[in-house]
Amino acid sequence: MIKIFIRICFLFLFLNLGLSRDLFSQNVGIGIANPVRAKLEVNGTSGIGSTSAIFGGDGTGISFQRNWPTIGFNQYRDNTAGNGKYMANGFAAIQLFDPTTGYMYFDMFSNGSANTHTNLGTRALSISNTGNIGIKANPANASLNVQKGTNFDGAAVFGGTNYSSFFGYAETEDTYIRGGKYYSTVFINDIAYGNVQIGNGSTKVGINTLPFAPATALEINGGLSLRTALSSVANGGTVVVGDRSFIAVYSLTPGYSYIHLSDGLSAGQMLILMGDPANGPLGPFLTDELNLELHDTFFLAPHNTITLIWTGAKWVELCRSINT
Repeated sequence: MIKIFIRICFLFLFLNLGLSRDLFSQNVGIGIANPVRAKLEVNGTSGIGSTSAIFGGDGTGISFQRNWPTIGFNQYRDNTAGNGKYMANGFAAIQLFDPTTGYMYFDMFSNGSANTHTNLGTRALSISNTGNIGIKANPANASLNVQKGTNFDGAAVFGGTNYSSFFGYAETEDTYIRGGKYYSTVFINDIAYGNVQIGNGSTKVGINTLPFAPATALEINGGLSLRTALSSVANGGTVVVGDRSFIAVYSLTPGYSYIHLSDGLSAGQMLILMGDPANGPLGPFLTDELNLELHDTFFLAPHNTITLIWTGAKWVELCRSINT
C-alpha cells in the first residue's frame, strides 16, 4: 500500500512539473483563440467602447485603446461621447496615433471627476510622419513649429544663469534675446561673409535708448567708433575703400605722391581719410578726378583728415581738417 502511494505521488509530481512547464511556455490570449504575436494578446473591447485594457483603474491608472491606438492617462474611452472619461478625480492626458496620416498627438485635459466626460482638451504636441514637431500647433514644413497660444511669457523661453530669452513675450509679443549671464555676448551670424538684415523700410534701431523708443532709423545713446584700416600706397596707387569708413593712408613714396580712391559700395557711404603719422610733412595728395570731387587739392599729411560721401557716382568732400 505504501509503495502504491509513493508511485502515485511520483506520477502526480511528474505530471504537475510537465504541466507547469507547458503553462510557462504558452502565450495568453484574451478575446483571441490562438495568440502567436506576443506573450499576451488582448482583442476586442468591453461593451461599445474602444478601450481594450485598463491597469490601475482603482485609481489614476492607464488605459490602452484600439483603432486610433491610444494610451490614456487617468482616461478611458467608452464611445458615449467626446474624448472619453476620467478614471478618477484629477487631470488626464492621452497619447494617440492616427494610422491614416501617420501623425502622433499628445492631448492634455483639465481637472475632472471620475467617470465624467473629459473636455476637448489642449493639443500640446503633434509629430508628423516625417518627424516634424508642432508645439501647440500642427507640424509645419520645418523640424519645429511653436505657437504662443495664451502663454504670457511667449512661445518659448530659454533660461540662462541670470537672464532668459523670450520669444513673443506678453500681449505685445516682444522678443528678448539675451546672454544668459552678466557680461555674456549675443552673436548674430558670426560666420565669414554673413549678412544681418534688420527692418524693411520703417524699422528703427535704438542702442542704449531704453526706456524710450528710437525716433530715427538709428539712434545711439553713447559713443560711436570706427575701426581704423591702414592703406599703404605708392605714387599713382589706389586706396581700396571697400567696406570701410575710416582709413589711415600711408605713403610708400617719399615726397609728393598722387593717389586715387576706389569707388564706394553704396550711395551714402561715409569715408574719413587720415594721413598716417608716419607720413612725411606733405604726405600723399588727392585731387579732382572722375570719381572724386574736392574743394581743392588735399594733402594727407600726418593727422590731416578729410570726410567724403559716396553719391553713387563719385566721392564728394564734406569737410577737411588740417592738423599739421
